[in-house]
Amino acid sequence: MLNKIKNMLLRHKNKVSVILILLIAIGVAVAVQGYYKYKMTPEDKVKKIEDVLAKKDYNKARNLTEKYLSGDEEEDYYEASLKEYCTKLINECEDHSVGTKEELNKYKSQEYAKKQVVKKVKQEEQQGKLEIIKIEANQQNYSSKFCDVEITVQNKTNKPINYVKLNIFYFDENKNIVSSDWTNDSSKILPNAQQKITKMAEMDGWKSVGAEIEYYK
Repeated sequence: MLNKIKNMLLRHKNKVSVILILLIAIGVAVAVQGYYKYKMTPEDKVKKIEDVLAKKDYNKARNLTEKYLSGDEEEDYYEASLKEYCTKLINECEDHSVGTKEELNKYKSQEYAKKQVVKKVKQEEQQGKLEIIKIEANQQNYSSKFCDVEITVQNKTNKPINYVKLNIFYFDENKNIVSSDWTNDSSKILPNAQQKITKMAEMDGWKSVGAEIEYYK
């Protein structure tokens, strides 16, 4: 009878120990989550998301983005901007099966170089087309952080063009792509006429700018 009571007490003690361990584990998890969400700086949060992204775990990176960064511009405009940055980076990395911004920019540089070769061949084959004849980056008078990228195109076909989509590439001093963007214009361009298409760009370290015509009709 005494042994039976001892065994019952021992089993009860083991159950209590297991429950305590579980409670401690849950408490640690909650504390860690709270630390990551509220104690880390926005830059630390982005770094942790990028570390996960580097392993090509895109879904986990998205989950961390939702968990760590606020998407409410009124609550925190800076974190909302970082969330938009992380979301765009994750999506583009997944599209091209890479894990870092550097790998993504390298991929874009290679693709840009390939497109330039193809573009040159097509230009030699075509006579009438829409062409980029000038690209300029002019700093805005009201802001030192932004400039206007002005791309002048000329319609060398014999028909009006009603829509143009341009891809824009920003290069470092070694001609590597550091960022990219796009813009469009739906103004009518008559045969032989020129049209200036302007895109505002943040001056975040790039040294030169290039562009290509993706589509026109």
